[in-house]
Amino acid sequence: MFGKKFKKYFVVGGPYQIHAGQHVEISKEQARKRKFVSKHIKDDIYECLSPFQFKAGEIFGFNGDIDKRFAKVIIDPYAKEDSGFIEKLKLMSAGQLKYYARVNCNKMKFEKDLPESEMIEKILSFSEDKKEV
Repeated sequence: MFGKKFKKYFVVGGPYQIHAGQHVEISKEQARKRKFVSKHIKDDIYECLSPFQFKAGEIFGFNGDIDKRFAKVIIDPYAKEDSGFIEKLKLMSAGQLKYYARVNCNKMKFEKDLPESEMIEKILSFSEDKKEV
């Protein structure tokens, strides 16, 4: 779904807004929900006809500059060296952590009632393993 030009982002503390006129890479389901405020360009790429807001838990591709004021709201799943990565994980609810792990950590699943701190440790462990490859 995400091409080379578009960087993938996961919304943690939402909402995160993309301005009108910019292009985003989103799933068919996300596009369906925004059909009146977007224009299909090609594949999974859409132009925002009015500002888009992504809520916590959503994933989107974006090839523009991220507004620094909202940098704490989103995570680049591939930038584990991001200084705020751990703090951003700590902001997530258990449900968001599970979703993040499923999408970004090879469909990782957690045992029922696993504390959030242990979920974060497993995500970080997976991230470290990926760095070494």
